[in-house]
Amino acid sequence: KANASAQPEGLAWFVQVIQESPPSLASELSVIYHRLNARLQQERQLREQQRLLRERQLALQVSREMERRYQEEQDRRLKEQQAKAKKADELLIRVKELQGAGRYDEALQLVTQVQMLNPAMGSQLALIQQDLETSKEQSSHQAKAANVERVFADAMKAFEQGNFEQAVGLFEQV
Repeated sequence: KANASAQPEGLAWFVQVIQESPPSLASELSVIYHRLNARLQQERQLREQQRLLRERQLALQVSREMERRYQEEQDRRLKEQQAKAKKADELLIRVKELQGAGRYDEALQLVTQVQMLNPAMGSQLALIQQDLETSKEQSSHQAKAANVERVFADAMKAFEQGNFEQAVGLFEQV
């Protein structure tokens, strides 16, 4: 009967029994009814509190899982950034080596790669790129000047040896 009285129909049946009972029995049954009704309300409140507790625990678990995933993603991004920064530093060292060897076009290509790896280095890379282009231009001018001096020396040598046609051709190249 406890399960039956737990249902609203059970309480309605109990109220009907109280109404049909003699007054002396009805007063005792009424006390029992009020206790039973109070107990049912307490059970409902307890079930509601338990439901709320389960929901909060679930929400807490979800929150912790989201926080863990967020932290993992942050760690992954940090490692990725560190790896890119390390690769960029290695490439910059290689840029300096290539610049020292006079391989400016290769060095400029590496600067472009560094820019893609680490866009935050934009202003520093712009200065490096400008330095490389200036060095490339100076190297080109020096090579041209050395070539002119070599051709001029060859022309003078041909002139001094009496090869005037060869000398004229070389002087025209200058």
